[in-house]
Amino acid sequence: MLAPMTFAPPPDVEVTLTASPTPGEAVDAFPVPQLIVLLQGDAPTLPASRHLLTGTARVRFGRGAARQHVRHVEDGLRTLGLTFPDALASTRHAVLSREGRDGPFVLEDAGSKNGTWVNGQRIDRRTLTDGDLLEFGQTFCLFRDAVPVDVRTPPDTPNAPALAAANAWATFHDPLAAQYRRLVRVAQSTVPVLVLGETGTGKEVVARTLHQLSGRTPEMMAVNCAAIPASLIEAELFGHKKGAFTGSGTERPGWIRSADRSTLFLDEIGELPLALQATFLRALETSEVVPVGADRPVKVDFRLVSATHRDLDADVERGSFRADLRARLGAMTITLPPLRDRREDLGLLLPAILARIAGPGAPLARLRREVTRALLTYAWPRNVRELVQVLTQAVAQIGPGDFIDQEHLPPTFGPGGPANAANPAESRSGSGPPDARPPTAAPPDEATLRALLTEHRGNVALVARCVGLHRELLYRALRKYGLDPADFRA
Repeated sequence: MLAPMTFAPPPDVEVTLTASPTPGEAVDAFPVPQLIVLLQGDAPTLPASRHLLTGTARVRFGRGAARQHVRHVEDGLRTLGLTFPDALASTRHAVLSREGRDGPFVLEDAGSKNGTWVNGQRIDRRTLTDGDLLEFGQTFCLFRDAVPVDVRTPPDTPNAPALAAANAWATFHDPLAAQYRRLVRVAQSTVPVLVLGETGTGKEVVARTLHQLSGRTPEMMAVNCAAIPASLIEAELFGHKKGAFTGSGTERPGWIRSADRSTLFLDEIGELPLALQATFLRALETSEVVPVGADRPVKVDFRLVSATHRDLDADVERGSFRADLRARLGAMTITLPPLRDRREDLGLLLPAILARIAGPGAPLARLRREVTRALLTYAWPRNVRELVQVLTQAVAQIGPGDFIDQEHLPPTFGPGGPANAANPAESRSGSGPPDARPPTAAPPDEATLRALLTEHRGNVALVARCVGLHRELLYRALRKYGLDPADFRA
């Protein structure tokens, strides 16, 4: 007889992933063993889910009519049952058991037809460690036990987007969820927000989501400071009067005034010239700008969100960035983790990206088993941006709702597995591969080269590493498009 099992949250506490705590409330978080059901390759629309294993002695995996989770007491042991509508999974596929009260979790195959796999290797029995990827048929799960979890989080979260303040902020990575909660609390204020993180982690997505939650109706103004020549950035930022300088045939309002009653997103704020930083700081403090060639300030109501992949504190130490501006920008600072450190969110990101590529109402591309494994084990050195590029290129080669096969992925994802595979030990330590892409078959297009040259300030060696080309081949591509690296150097 199986007795129902329930987990009650602490009394008078709202249980959500992104709920705002009471102001001043201290929220505890500590590492908790957990399973994240990421993705079933042939059915990517099935929602990802997270299941905490605190107090759980056993987990049973198997095929069922639907994606379900059931908690109960079996043989006196607290048990979690996970079922998947997966034709390649067995009814009794595998069992995950904890050795002792506080011992490690051990995964054992239960005589399944297609085997149980951990990190791409078939196993009979394996002690799990943080970051292990589990595979049952076409269904993939992630085991984590080194990531702090908010004590208010429910034991089972079957629908993270429904609990998030916005779909783009749905996450199973609690340190990131905690930062999103902070942003929710200041969304409708004018507090400047600074978003830090590696290239491609989604800093502009955070800015656009914050703008949507702010209630400000005009469209957000997004500007990449690194893409504007230093000689023009003052006029572009503050605007200019007609005839203020050679070539200024018309009056322009500038970025700040264009963001009036809206949000101004300044990407790569670290590239703002030192000589201009004091003027920009005054504009932030007074909500006024003086256009180039004007003698009177103009009032403006804007909310600033800035972003950079640079270490601004180190720039302050070197004297290339003002300490007072750094303090003003960082009134609210969040840091986006690299994708390799939040692999529990791949089950949320992959279907969302596939849905966006397919368009409203169109069937999503499906993934072969080896493709799903490759995507989930790759380290994604260029983060979410690279994930979007890989999926976009793959979907372009197939029909609506068809399967993505190995041949539709870049050469990096060969039959032997990704050359740049994520290492669970690296994820635990917070380290990872350099921001470089393994070799590709052909040089990138002109737009990509321009973006990379801008990002790396014309450093050809760094650009060559990012695209995986020998430097001579890269120079050949630059000559083809008439691009001179010197034009991109600060």
